[in-house]
Amino acid sequence: MPDIINGNTLIILALPVSLAGLFFAGRAALGKASAAGYSRQLYFATTALIVLSCALLMGLLLAGDYRNAYVYNNISSDLPTLYVVAAFWAGHQGSFLLWLLLINLVGIFIMYSKDDSENILMPVLLITQIFFLAILVADSPFKMVWDAYADVQPGFKPENGLGMNSLLVDPWMVSHPPVLFLGYASAIVPFGYAITALIRRDATILVERAYPWVLFSMICLGMGIFMGGYWAYKVLGWGGYWGWDPVENSSLIPWLVSIALVHGIVLQRKKGVLARSNIALSLVYFILVYYGTFLTRSGVLSDFSVHSFADYGLSPYLASFLCFYIIIAAVMFAVNGRKIESKNLSDSVFSWDALAGYGVLVLVGFAAVVLAGTSMPIISGLFMDKASAVTEHFYNNISVPFGMLMLVFMVGSTMSLTGMKLTGRTVIASAAVSLAAGVAFNLPHTVNPIPYFFTVLSLFVVIMCGYDLARLRTSTVLASRLTHMGMAILVIGIMASGYHSSSVTKTFVKDKEESVFSFFMTFRGMTGENKTALHFSLRDDGVVRDIYTPYYPDEKTNSWFRAPYVVHEFSRDVYISPEAFHSGIQEASSIVLAKDGKGKIGDLTVHFRGFRTENMTSAEPQIIADLAVNGKPVAPALKIVQGSRISIDKPVPGTDRAVSIADIDVGERKVMLSFTLGRNAVIPPDSAVAGISLKRFIWLVWLGTIVISAGCIAAFARVFRNSPA
Repeated sequence: MPDIINGNTLIILALPVSLAGLFFAGRAALGKASAAGYSRQLYFATTALIVLSCALLMGLLLAGDYRNAYVYNNISSDLPTLYVVAAFWAGHQGSFLLWLLLINLVGIFIMYSKDDSENILMPVLLITQIFFLAILVADSPFKMVWDAYADVQPGFKPENGLGMNSLLVDPWMVSHPPVLFLGYASAIVPFGYAITALIRRDATILVERAYPWVLFSMICLGMGIFMGGYWAYKVLGWGGYWGWDPVENSSLIPWLVSIALVHGIVLQRKKGVLARSNIALSLVYFILVYYGTFLTRSGVLSDFSVHSFADYGLSPYLASFLCFYIIIAAVMFAVNGRKIESKNLSDSVFSWDALAGYGVLVLVGFAAVVLAGTSMPIISGLFMDKASAVTEHFYNNISVPFGMLMLVFMVGSTMSLTGMKLTGRTVIASAAVSLAAGVAFNLPHTVNPIPYFFTVLSLFVVIMCGYDLARLRTSTVLASRLTHMGMAILVIGIMASGYHSSSVTKTFVKDKEESVFSFFMTFRGMTGENKTALHFSLRDDGVVRDIYTPYYPDEKTNSWFRAPYVVHEFSRDVYISPEAFHSGIQEASSIVLAKDGKGKIGDLTVHFRGFRTENMTSAEPQIIADLAVNGKPVAPALKIVQGSRISIDKPVPGTDRAVSIADIDVGERKVMLSFTLGRNAVIPPDSAVAGISLKRFIWLVWLGTIVISAGCIAAFARVFRNSPA
């Protein structure tokens, strides 16, 4: 028990130490030079407390100390060590603690970089650190199980924990959240530099100092999103990688803004334009990160998102912090923003800076529309009795015009920058090849004009970027051409995997081969014990492949865990997702009926009239199911003896079978009945329902994300080496 008390003590102690550090940092910002030293010392003291807290929580997880409520809720004794480590950020308290640690480490880096903006950056960062500490004091990861659960006696140590959600037991759980949180944590720095630029009325600070941090944060956020997309495709079973879920959108929105900011800073460095806009975007980027946190962790989206956390009473903290920074940013920009000097974009519509500027505007506009759609439950709740959310179709529809504009401006700015003319031979030849290849790529699969347009334009981007890389042979264009080429490859993959895909849902009777698309599948049965799987065989061109799709009850979520199996081929993925298993014995022996419902089980017709009770005031009350089986009354019952249910079976008149109550749902007035099989019972074969999809060239999606990441990393590497970007 002392280790858990110390954990709470560390978090609680870190809060006043941080407040003291903020006090001295504020004095240093006002010109008191000696206060900076005190502020640093207090910051390092806070760092030690935070690091010790993290080490302690990790130690509790590795030791399996189930007295700790966080440990009890997130791991179990059968969980591999790798995922015990990953459980550190699996729950909301642990993820906040990780976020706090990363923010603190960002501050350490700033102090050691000896930036003369430290006296402004550190107060901004310390306020954020204090906010997270306040959350962790209010909802600590070091609570005892008897503090978290009212029915648990003090001192009790559970033998095992509840375990981790089966969907999270995946290698991507180890890397995806930390990378994403690193992007979130580093977003504070561009915000701090924007505040510095406003105070000093010097927008060049963004170009000279904020740019590497913007790139770094954008890379982490983008790679985290890409990892999450592949993870969703791999484990969720619906065959996609992006579902426009509010939690997904909460990362996408600031990422789009960060991309716009990167392009804006490049324009500012080369042409002196968009200086005020870049400051605004730096402020908005950080605020959007925390707005996404408010949306997903305040409980406001719990009815609209499969990923959102429930409301743990943190809404006031999240809302107050968000409002604080919105007010600070708005006031600072309103007072000093107009005093920032900035040049205008070129008057020529087809100049490089104008086209790139339009691209920035499109990115920001797209982010704004997605933000409005994601916030619709809040917006609608203000004006309607019941909150509502937009559908996936809304996002898909608005993505089309914005995506087209992005590609057009991407092509236009690239051509303008390199001095290419629309009438040039290279451009005409590239356009002709793109048109022919795009039509050939889509024609066998769809007549919808959308994939034709996107594919042709994306192929043109790939060819032109490749041509530039080969022609110029200089590292100055490597980053931009790679990222643009990667985005075009990603778009082609989205078109192919979306518009060229085919799906079918089939019922497979055990050992009966079924034709599916161009191959054959056979359901072989259920295998395994605790974690069972559905066994299929797939025969294609004489080659037989055994396929096992996990299918078992998950006690953590109180639902069935289903995981897909993916057969990777060059031109397609065969995506097999289990949907249901029907036991032949269960079909021959069990039936669920609502009140006044009728059904057949074998040669028996069953009518459930309802429940009645007997001896309810005695020590052994009974709940009786009033049945008519083949028209004859039967009354199986459940007797409650000392809190335990005892089934009272009843014979079915005229047969050699008996019936009992397997389960009841008094609220829904439903009963599950179990019949003995009898001597002449016919047991149907087991069967399984599976969804099978063909995802054409989906590997282009993954390739596109890799190329985008490579281009962004190349840009960051050049900036980090203090070379011109």
